[in-house]
Amino acid sequence: EVLKIIHQIKDESHRSTVLYKIIKILPTELWPEALETIHQIQKKSDKVELLCLLAEYLPTGLWPEILEITRHIEDGSQRSKALCKVIETLPNSSTKLWFKALEITQQIEDKYKQTDALSALAQYLPELWPEVLEITHQIEDESHRSIALCKVVETLPNLSTELWFKALEITRQIEDESKQSNVLSKIAQYFPELCPEVLEITRQIKDEFHRSTVLSKMLVHRPDLWLETLTTTGQIKNESSQSLILSHLIEKLPQELLSNVLEITRQIRDQSSRVSLLRQLAQQRPELFTETLVTIRQIRDESERTRSLSYTIPHLPLNFISN
Repeated sequence: EVLKIIHQIKDESHRSTVLYKIIKILPTELWPEALETIHQIQKKSDKVELLCLLAEYLPTGLWPEILEITRHIEDGSQRSKALCKVIETLPNSSTKLWFKALEITQQIEDKYKQTDALSALAQYLPELWPEVLEITHQIEDESHRSIALCKVVETLPNLSTELWFKALEITRQIEDESKQSNVLSKIAQYFPELCPEVLEITRQIKDEFHRSTVLSKMLVHRPDLWLETLTTTGQIKNESSQSLILSHLIEKLPQELLSNVLEITRQIRDQSSRVSLLRQLAQQRPELFTETLVTIRQIRDESERTRSLSYTIPHLPLNFISN
């Protein structure tokens, strides 16, 4: 009865939404009827997603059809997204299906969109990783290349040092320091064995904010870089950017370096930013709440002063509130 009602829903998007919610709880005898309803959906990406969901419960004979529908999704971005969904649910036992998925992936002309599907596929077919990196390298738009490379780095297997050096070499060739620092941060996070090489490239970054960003990501594995990171952060000219880095650093700051951060914080002219950092530092050194409150009083804008005070009050020791 429910499937009949669903079948009568004219808006295809609404019909797909309801089907998606009901498939998992359908009794076995209703799967063929659900399959028929799905087949009538015209939007291929919605159809693929529903078929993937149903395919978990149906015989593997449905998979060739799912892959064929995926192949005919015209929009490259939608096809890549659908392929990722298919790859997540493909049965591991069928090599033929995996190579069919690979064939469809290789037909996506936009290399940026192709990288997503290929990376998903490489998690099951590790021999594809060199091809993933090569296609990523060929993405012409530097912004897209760096985004794709960040995604690849998040899933690249740790066993192959050669692959990581290849990823690092592609990163080295990114000219935009902001985009390059994003990828370097990911490499430092996911494959710390390359920290010496990442550090070498990082020290060549001219912008202090981007250089500090990468250095801060390396601190977990390279605590010897704390002083260099703080020195670089102190040189950041944009106070908003500087405050952002300092805030992240304070969260993992060794006690013995608190004075260094406090010195940089006191040089920040924007009182709201200074209050925010002082409040964080006061969690480790409560006497700094006095300086925090004095700075709040100096904020001229009443709404900003009120906002800073309201954020600070929950952290104040009782003796400060009573006084």
